Amino acid sequence: MVSKSTIIGTMQKLDIALKISGESSELSLYINQTLEILRKSEGVAFTGAFQQFLNKAPIVKSESTINFNDLENSLWEELFSMRQLGNNLWGSSIGW
Repeated sequence: MVSKSTIIGTMQKLDIALKISGESSELSLYINQTLEILRKSEGVAFTGAFQQFLNKAPIVKSESTINFNDLENSLWEELFSMRQLGNNLWGSSIGW
């Protein structure tokens, strides 16, 4: 089971890493905006917002000129390893 705090913590680390490396791209902005939404969301709203991020972020990334360093790439992969979609019970796998 993945906890809400784990998802937010990983996304926050990625947000910070992008700021440290000086990346100010559409993807960086999207990650920051999603992070703020996730912090305020609970239950189905949280899982819906995170699922939307998982669906949209790769598109935003492919449209940007961002090049991840090793840390950023590792955090990106960690976020996407939390993808446990495919049925309506996905939200029940997130610990609150």
